[in-house]
Amino acid sequence: RSGVKLSKWNCYRVKSIAHRLLHGNLKDHSKLATYLQELKRADQEFMFKLETIKNGRGKHVFQRLYVSFQAMREGFLKGCRKIVCIDGCFLKTFLGVGQWLNQKNNESWEWFLECVKYDLPGFGGEDYTIISDQHKSIIRAVRSLFPNVEHRNCARHIYPTWHKKHKSDGLKKKFGIRSTRVMASKSFTFCRFGFRSHTKCNLVVNNLAETFNRWI
Repeated sequence: RSGVKLSKWNCYRVKSIAHRLLHGNLKDHSKLATYLQELKRADQEFMFKLETIKNGRGKHVFQRLYVSFQAMREGFLKGCRKIVCIDGCFLKTFLGVGQWLNQKNNESWEWFLECVKYDLPGFGGEDYTIISDQHKSIIRAVRSLFPNVEHRNCARHIYPTWHKKHKSDGLKKKFGIRSTRVMASKSFTFCRFGFRSHTKCNLVVNNLAETFNRWI
């Protein structure tokens, strides 16, 4: 009614400014320390590891964060099957989609798994299983830090490549998700015939981690 016309991008900018006034600037990470302090106050056994890096102006900014809650830690060790799903999660919106150089990616996954190794005493024996996609940095880090675990590859990540060669939909039922026979190179990583029996679990997809990542 006022005759003022706003473009879609003007509205987005106004919304961004309002959000920053209410919640602060996420790029400055101004509330992270307060958030972690409050979690520590509420849970004395809460564990976190925060690392920062200097930017071009010499200011420390967020690099990576590991968070572990006591209840989840104890619940896993005392009542869960010894199987862990790992999946990379990309940051979007104004942060952009971050892609590290290979070396940085290797360092980040090794750092994360070192935190897991410290956080979960005894994790990494032959009776443990890790499921991930075929991300080379994850595979390299698992091989380095947990050489004795069973490392399965998510069959849903393998299937698109396999389907290029075997296009018949009828063959889909014979793929690794249900198969008990040798089907391809390294098929023991996604076919049930090659799974160890220690974990008592035939899970071969990474849905647990991917669903969580999509939600956050």
